[in-house]
Amino acid sequence: MLKKASTFPPRHLWIGTDPDEIPEEIWKGGVILKANHASGRNILLRKPPVNRETAKSRLRRFLRLRYGVRWHEAYYWRIPRKIVAEELIEDVRIEIKFYTCGGTVPWAWVAYDRPQRQHGAIWKTGADGKLYVTDELSLDFSGSANEPLPECAEEAATLAREIGKHFDLVRVDFLSNGKDLWFSELTLTGAGGHFDDEAKSVVDETNGGWDLRESWFMTAPQTGWRKWYQSVLRRRLDAA
Repeated sequence: MLKKASTFPPRHLWIGTDPDEIPEEIWKGGVILKANHASGRNILLRKPPVNRETAKSRLRRFLRLRYGVRWHEAYYWRIPRKIVAEELIEDVRIEIKFYTCGGTVPWAWVAYDRPQRQHGAIWKTGADGKLYVTDELSLDFSGSANEPLPECAEEAATLAREIGKHFDLVRVDFLSNGKDLWFSELTLTGAGGHFDDEAKSVVDETNGGWDLRESWFMTAPQTGWRKWYQSVLRRRLDAA
């Protein structure tokens, strides 16, 4: 049975589709406004905005955006677009991104000085199921952090594995201040589905953990030429 996380996730203060309906209390600050169907579409409000109408205009642009066109991330296209106002967690300094494949975690990307994210490390799951730091660095980092994982990282990894059971491949992100844990987001195509900035071994382990036999195409009944292709592909995958 999973332990209850310290704070999980940051409190949602408002969810809607019309920026004009955002409550007055939200505009006082201490919140982050984000689009639920996109990446990098956030407005950080530590204090009241200088121009509220400018902020509303940005939110409307977020809602009009069909995210994922550049890299054909079609998973995001049908998500009902909304603006979410979350409480702002000021003391977060660690970001952990678990790459999961059907309930396993081949590796995790950890940044220790968020939001700058200049120092970090790549952690991989050992034969005993525990995470171990490697000497590999993502190009996102300027150097190794030389820090241990926070105590709550094992709880985060357990949660990531539970969530990952429902997906062929999904990235599960958490935030931490070194003690407490907050859920951040799920990403179906991390980095747009491209691993150009990561070491080859990281890419190989991700591919190795992704069992195509568990995909929808391979587990759902097929007809016609698809059934023939499914049968041939299953034999090849089993042999591999």
